[in-house]
Amino acid sequence: YGDHRDLHRLIRRQRQMCIRDSIWGGPNNISNRSAAMENLTLITRLYDENGSVLSSGVSTTLYITKVGTGSGASWDAGHSLTTNESGHVSYDFFPTCDNASTLTENEEYEVGPHEWYVEIQTTDSCYQPDSSPHYNFTVIGTLYNTIDLPDGSQNFSREDSILMQGFITNYCEEPITISTSNVYYNLSMGDYTTNCSNIERIGANVYKCVWSPTQASPYGWYNVTMTSMADNYYSNITTKYPPDTFYLTTAPSMSMANVTPRSDSWSKAHNFSVRVSDNLGDTVNVTLQVQILGQGWQDVSTKNCTNCSDNALGYTWMNWTGITYPCSGYASQWMKFRFEAKDTEGNTKYTD
Repeated sequence: YGDHRDLHRLIRRQRQMCIRDSIWGGPNNISNRSAAMENLTLITRLYDENGSVLSSGVSTTLYITKVGTGSGASWDAGHSLTTNESGHVSYDFFPTCDNASTLTENEEYEVGPHEWYVEIQTTDSCYQPDSSPHYNFTVIGTLYNTIDLPDGSQNFSREDSILMQGFITNYCEEPITISTSNVYYNLSMGDYTTNCSNIERIGANVYKCVWSPTQASPYGWYNVTMTSMADNYYSNITTKYPPDTFYLTTAPSMSMANVTPRSDSWSKAHNFSVRVSDNLGDTVNVTLQVQILGQGWQDVSTKNCTNCSDNALGYTWMNWTGITYPCSGYASQWMKFRFEAKDTEGNTKYTD
């Protein structure tokens, strides 16, 4: 009659190395948590100790860690499955967020490494309960950058400091806190590209940077790009385009306007000077203007400079020397002076 214990055979399970109809198969696979909603199909095949494939309808439970691996892992409530006619059990896994669709409260599958295994609880008198080895895979998340500022409501000049600000969330709409070294902004206009990397975090997930244009910054509409990177997430590059960004004007800048002497005989030579700077590639026409109090402004003469800031000083001195006035008509009069600067971009600035 044989040994009755022979009827109680152990269930052995092994990972099938060639899996049909799977999106991803085998250990060390990737599950992407993104809006694409692509599943990672977890499949294993069940045998008895004699090497025979189990018949269909054997009840199993597949368990997946919600976070982590090994002894410190947190496991989900399990997924009830039955073998098919070829002895396989399979589960289409997607790393869900914590919402009404999850099996239990707080059942979100975090990004990072995970484990899974299959357990058999059967009433078949020919078999006893058993469980498979633990297999592993990794959940890779998706970052979402939202650029708040600039927002197209304000334009700037070269003297301004321009705020870049955005926030980062993931697929589950959770705020993401990462190192400021993993966030940066790029600005581009035509062939010109620069970056803003002095990042500061505000609160949990808002990242800002202040950019100061230089003499090399051309005028026009700028694209603003925000890049973020984090462990177990795909990098995100988000670009915001005009007119929802800002327009940079690069008007000439004048400073240190002066005349010597300030008070003396009209017939004595007067020397006028002013310091001029502007962006590269631009020509600035600077006109000295004078005004007898109570009268209109009169042009004295015009000088110009191209690439006025393209030197070690970052500016160009312009000088009007040896200008005299006859005493007749000027005696006992007060005179004002100023400089008018016009560049080839259509900007006009005055020193008064």
